[in-house]
Amino acid sequence: MPLLLVFLSCSADKPGAIVYQYLRQTGGDGARDCGYVRLGESATEANHCVEDAYRKRLPFAVRYQVKGLDSQLVVGLAGDGTGRVVSVKYDSEGWDRSSNENSSLAENNHLLLTACPTPIQFHVSQSGYLACRD
Repeated sequence: MPLLLVFLSCSADKPGAIVYQYLRQTGGDGARDCGYVRLGESATEANHCVEDAYRKRLPFAVRYQVKGLDSQLVVGLAGDGTGRVVSVKYDSEGWDRSSNENSSLAENNHLLLTACPTPIQFHVSQSGYLACRD
């Protein structure tokens, strides 16, 4: 029975794992893991971690579970330590090709990948997660 529970918990968090895989491509193996903020949890510590890592030019990755209207959403940011930051957004319903002309789609249109505009400026979204200001 414990194996079944482990399997179910892994499959239930597939969106988070997919986002993390893409974030690691930017942040690299040595990236500071600023956490995975789940629904209902405070994002304050994770947000401070990202801002601190970016200020010190350290690679980082962070993910946030976000309440969607009718789908599962996970958003994340990763920095490579050189000042480059990318945003990765997962939507279980998928993204429309016209979602953002400066973005690319992956994973059967479930992931929206966007390089944050420079100079990088972060802001806290209405949902409490850290995002790049457009």
